[in-house]
Amino acid sequence: TPQGIGLLCGQTSKEYLAAIDAYGASAHAKIQELSNGQEFPQTIAFTSGRPGRAQYLFCFPGTGHKLKSRKIFTADGETLELRGTGLQSLLPPSPHPITGCYQWLPGCSPEEIETAIAPDWVRVQMTATAFTSKLVSRQRRNSLKKIAPPVTLVPVRKIPAQHPQKKLCYCWR
Repeated sequence: TPQGIGLLCGQTSKEYLAAIDAYGASAHAKIQELSNGQEFPQTIAFTSGRPGRAQYLFCFPGTGHKLKSRKIFTADGETLELRGTGLQSLLPPSPHPITGCYQWLPGCSPEEIETAIAPDWVRVQMTATAFTSKLVSRQRRNSLKKIAPPVTLVPVRKIPAQHPQKKLCYCWR
């Protein structure tokens, strides 16, 4: 039975949803570098609770976006991942194998804030040539199969009324 909630990134009928996964302190430093030190917009954000780990949701209004997912290796065991079409993120309160569960960052739940429009540097990176290693991606995918419980993927705007965690789910407007 499903134990978590997965958010599928990519194009909806009105916008393109992307998740920025900062996996470690060096990934946050890379955000500062790529944004030329510009302030990171307040948006829906969550964490597994592990140090230096957080995900931020952004949208690109409209349709027809030609964006690609991108993984940037920032240090040993740390990455900055820009997730797009076909990739998912686990949302709170989904279980996490190490920390227990994912949780919203303070002031960043969908009840408190809207999904922000992606900063320009995110579009630049998601249209740049990606350097993701297929071998690394395949290895990561295989390791996730071993530790991650099954999740229910739901459209961004619709959560089935019978979903067991309906009261804990949020819909993006």
